[in-house]
Amino acid sequence: MGLHDQLKPGWRLAGPSTKPTTLTSGETIAFPKKALDDAVDRIKSNFIPQPVEHLALLPPVGRIADAELIEHEGFYWLALREEPLAPGTSTDVVLPMAPDGATEDGSVLDLSVSLSTEPRNFDDADFQALKDEAPSV
Repeated sequence: MGLHDQLKPGWRLAGPSTKPTTLTSGETIAFPKKALDDAVDRIKSNFIPQPVEHLALLPPVGRIADAELIEHEGFYWLALREEPLAPGTSTDVVLPMAPDGATEDGSVLDLSVSLSTEPRNFDDADFQALKDEAPSV
């Protein structure tokens, strides 16, 4: 059975493994199994966001929901299950935005931004306070 045949439906290989790999820079790297075990534990116990191309200034588009190690030919590979964060849920917080100026004719633009929040990032009381205190449009 091949490595990819061992993946559960909806899972993918993340890249890190205990198998030595030569990078395009010429360096050879291999992750210790303990580092991969620690990554699995961290993913299983925390909210791990998936930003757009490592841009932390943008809200995450998804999260890494689960992880496990797959053993193949004596090496261990990190496998992940990801979930998109669905926009437009009932837990969204909507904040109005006021532009710094007005249009040329003097009228003010009416803009708003919807922020999708991940309730698991907050305890229940803090998340409810965010919803209660956020201005609505």
